[in-house]
Amino acid sequence: MKKVCVLLMVAALATAAQAGLALDEQFAASPSFKGTGESPLIIPDDYTPNYTDWIRTDSGRVDWRDGLGSDGVTYGFMRIRTDNAVDGTTETLGFILDGAALGGAGTYAMTFDATDGGNTEAGDAFFAGVWEDDATYGYTIDGYKMLAAPEVTGADSIGILSTYIATGSPWASYSLDFTYSGSGDVIILFGGVSGAVDAVDTYLLDNVQIVPEPATMVLLGRGALVLRRRK
Repeated sequence: MKKVCVLLMVAALATAAQAGLALDEQFAASPSFKGTGESPLIIPDDYTPNYTDWIRTDSGRVDWRDGLGSDGVTYGFMRIRTDNAVDGTTETLGFILDGAALGGAGTYAMTFDATDGGNTEAGDAFFAGVWEDDATYGYTIDGYKMLAAPEVTGADSIGILSTYIATGSPWASYSLDFTYSGSGDVIILFGGVSGAVDAVDTYLLDNVQIVPEPATMVLLGRGALVLRRRK
């Protein structure tokens, strides 16, 4: 009986882990985009959710590339470049995620691979951020800012990561934890933040995933186990 329970728990956790993979973007092909160069992107109160397209501030500076990705085997990644032609502004790649895909309130980790694509220097940063909307909409995604990180106005910031990636760095994996309340959409943004107005900084992004933290996974697993017992 104990063996059966253990096997059921393992199966439940595996089910929970698969169900909890709310976002899994390998960039094996160019994603579809919600418009071109839309920043700030106004999300009105009567917004019809679009959970399939990515958002970018500039089609020429945020684009898909078909080179080898972070695993050195599969092809495809995103390139994000800051813009020195205007004023050293941030360029941004983002996604609006249906909160229902997360499976409920809890702590989650957004993991991704990143490296520099050239010309980074002290004062520059690669930025990742997560915001939560209350599902009533009426917020603004501003991903085109002078010498500053992208932001979302009208939604709650629930996770921020900013890191310096030196020129010549290999691909590396990063993780950003955030706590989701259980209601509303989740907005994620990636951006290259330039430390000077006269520099073009380039970053490469691959393998973006959102998964439950172990404690949340255990709770989801218990829920799955309860359902199995009821059946």
